[in-house]
Amino acid sequence: MRFVRSNSVLRALTILGLGAAGLVGGHALGYAVSVPDAYHRGALLEATGHGYLPSASRLALMLGIAAVVAGIASGYLHGPRSSHPSLARLALRLVALQCAGFVGLEVAERVLASASLSTLSLPILVVGLLTQAAIAVVLALVVFGLRRLGAVLRTRVVVAPVAATRPSIVVALLAPSSRTPVRDRVRGPPALRLT
Repeated sequence: MRFVRSNSVLRALTILGLGAAGLVGGHALGYAVSVPDAYHRGALLEATGHGYLPSASRLALMLGIAAVVAGIASGYLHGPRSSHPSLARLALRLVALQCAGFVGLEVAERVLASASLSTLSLPILVVGLLTQAAIAVVLALVVFGLRRLGAVLRTRVVVAPVAATRPSIVVALLAPSSRTPVRDRVRGPPALRLT
C-alpha cells in the first residue's frame, strides 16, 4: 500500500510541478508572441495584473526542478512496470489542465487588477491556448523521459545498504582528542638555502 501511495505522490508532484512551470512559462511566451513590442507588452501586462510574474517565474523554476527529481525518483523506485497513464492520456490531461489554468488565470488577473475583461483579446486568448497546448505535449514527453531515465538508473546504479556503525566507534569519533590540533602540525614550505 505504501508503495502505491509513494508512486502516486511522486507522479502527482512531477505532473503538477512541470504543469505549473509550463503554465507560467507558456504565459510569458504567449504574451511575447501576441504582443511582440516590448513597450506595449509591458504596459498591457502592468494594466492587467501581471506584476507578480517575476516572482511566479522563480517559484515555477523551483517547482520544475522538484518535478524533475520526482519524475526520476518515480522511475527509479518503481521501475518501468509500474502503472502510468499512456502518453496520449497524459498529454490530454496536461493540455486540459494548462488551458483551463491559463483561462482561469487571465480572468483572475483582470478581476484582481480591476481591469476590463475586454483586455483579454481573441489573439491573446488563442495564442495563449495554443502555446499552453504545445507546452503541455512537450511536458508529457518530458514526464515519460524522466520516468524512463529513472528506470534506466535503477538497472545501472546499485545502492549498497549501509551497515550500522558500532557505538564504540561513534563514541571514539565524538570524544575530544588530546592530540595536537591540526593547525599546529602543519608545516610550511622548506626554507631556501643560499649557499
